[in-house]
Amino acid sequence: MRETILLTGYFIIFLFVPIGFLWARKKRRWTRKPFGDKLLRQPGESLSEQIKAGDDNAILVILLPAAIPLIIAPTLYQVLSGPLAMGVPAAVGGAIAGMIAAMITCWSFQIRWVSRFSVLNLGYLGERLVGEHLATLRADGFHVFHDLQADGGERKFNLDHVVVGPSGVWMIETKTRKKRDRAADTDAHKVKFDGTALHWPSFTETKSVDQAKHQIRWLAKWIEQRTGLRVEPKGIIAIPGWYVVSQAIQPVRVLNEKMLRSAIAAKQPPCLSVADIQAIARQLELACRDVEV
Repeated sequence: MRETILLTGYFIIFLFVPIGFLWARKKRRWTRKPFGDKLLRQPGESLSEQIKAGDDNAILVILLPAAIPLIIAPTLYQVLSGPLAMGVPAAVGGAIAGMIAAMITCWSFQIRWVSRFSVLNLGYLGERLVGEHLATLRADGFHVFHDLQADGGERKFNLDHVVVGPSGVWMIETKTRKKRDRAADTDAHKVKFDGTALHWPSFTETKSVDQAKHQIRWLAKWIEQRTGLRVEPKGIIAIPGWYVVSQAIQPVRVLNEKMLRSAIAAKQPPCLSVADIQAIARQLELACRDVEV
């Protein structure tokens, strides 16, 4: 009887926190904001949504280890008091083994969750930083949009940033990578681009370049479908915080955040008329103004 009361009490305490959390989240839906307009997508909007979704599920990650005794205790009690009782040493050993297995599972789950959150947060901060530097282009007559949602048929993706102005249409894909702590290694903070691949200090990859080329093609087709204009967007891979050594500007350019304004707003004959700029910007604003408030 005593054991049943203890388990019931523990079970009630265990459920109190998630029930309270879910009730509070539900309560937020019972009220509404005094305005209904949709907002423009901000730098890293998609990543921010994923981070918020992870925050909402954080309570489950925190409570998972607390569920271990609740899972083990009833089994241990049945083993000790039931008709198939195997004795205290064997029962305790089995309970310890089960608890260790459960703890390893919880630990592995938490490590993966924390690791994913770290990657999302790093990417979000990188897009925010690039977005701030792109915002300075508005003083030069450019329109800047972020996180344009795209449907590629087989899968959905997003364009981190799109800039429209006199120099044309620019698609900017942000790639944020951590640096290794190698103060004595002068190449540890450099990334090199040879026109086909990005050479990081510890690896080489072509995926980012292929992705940027695919997004440029998609954007050109999207603009033609929406406006009837045939334009050739220019592509940039932005790598915030790194020293970029680029040996090519085709098919895309690779720049850090401080090089963006001078590259995009460079003095040259206008590629687009004012009417074309307004037509493209209007469609981009319609597509990016979808954030519910």
